Amino acid sequence: MQLAQDADTGGVLVSVTRDGKPGRERTLAYDILTDADSFGATDREVWPFLTTASDRSADVLVGVISAVNVGYSGGGTEAHFLDVIRLDAGDGPSLSTNPVVLSVPIGAVKMIRACFSEADIQKRRDVCRDEYRFAADIRLSHHGMVGLPEIEYASRATAFPATASLDQDSTQLPGLRDEDLVERVDERCSFDRIFRFDVANGRYEPDVRLPDCDDYLMP
Repeated sequence: MQLAQDADTGGVLVSVTRDGKPGRERTLAYDILTDADSFGATDREVWPFLTTASDRSADVLVGVISAVNVGYSGGGTEAHFLDVIRLDAGDGPSLSTNPVVLSVPIGAVKMIRACFSEADIQKRRDVCRDEYRFAADIRLSHHGMVGLPEIEYASRATAFPATASLDQDSTQLPGLRDEDLVERVDERCSFDRIFRFDVANGRYEPDVRLPDCDDYLMP
C-alpha cells in the first residue's frame, strides 16, 4: 500500500499493489479524514496492516494514520488517529463517496508545564510536568464470520503524577507526596470495544458507545 498526493485533486491517493502488480486505488479528499483533520493533522503514514473479507466480495481494508503535533511553552501534544478505508473490487480514483469505515484515536501524549517558580519546584518535588497518555490496541478477527472482520479495540489512559487532572489547575493542588509519584489509570478512557461492520450505513459501529476522550487528544 502507498500514499501520495493526487496532483489533480490535491487529495490523498491510496493505492494497493499485489504481487508487484498495480491493484486498486482510491483518491480521498482531505476533509474525509474528519477526526484527524478536526485536530489539525498534517503528517500521514500507512497503517502496517491489510486484510481481506472472508467471502467472495474481494473487499480490502487498509488504513491511514494521521498525526497531530503541537508544541507550547514547557510541553506539547502528540496524537495519532487511524482511518480504516474499505476498497472494493470496483474502486477506482474517485472523490464522490466516502470509503472511510472507521475513525478512531490510537495514541496520544500530552505534557503540561506545572512549575512556574522555585516554590512550585519544591512543592512538586522536581516533577514539573503533568503527563497524560492514551494508547489503543487494535486487533482484527473474523471469528468464523463471513465478510469484513470484527475490530477489537482496547484503550488505556493514564495520568502522572497520580493527582494530575485535565479538569484542574495543578498549581492550585496540594504538594506531591510519595504515593502521588505513580501513574494513575483513568477508567473513563480505559475501555474495550468491539466494532462490527454495519452494512446498512456502510461503517463500523461499536457494541457500546465510546466515551468522550477528546481532552487527551486536543492540542
